[in-house]
Amino acid sequence: MFFGNVGLHVIKFPSDRFGFVGSIPVSCCRRMKADRSSVMGGRAIREGDELVEYRTMTFETEQEALDHAVSCGYEAKTPVSA
Repeated sequence: MFFGNVGLHVIKFPSDRFGFVGSIPVSCCRRMKADRSSVMGGRAIREGDELVEYRTMTFETEQEALDHAVSCGYEAKTPVSA
């Protein structure tokens, strides 16, 4: 099986905000208490006695996303201009 060039990447979403795609480390996500929809949707995990969910973040600028990745100890890649 070929997985290609996996890693942490920053893209611009249709909402004009920037966010991560690819192999997103948990340390770059928001940890939240799981609600009913995250439990029923299979996004909740048990940590000790607590059900939690990790959600990715979005940013106003590409640089904010890159800076957040660096603050978490990772290097994010951006798309190459054609």
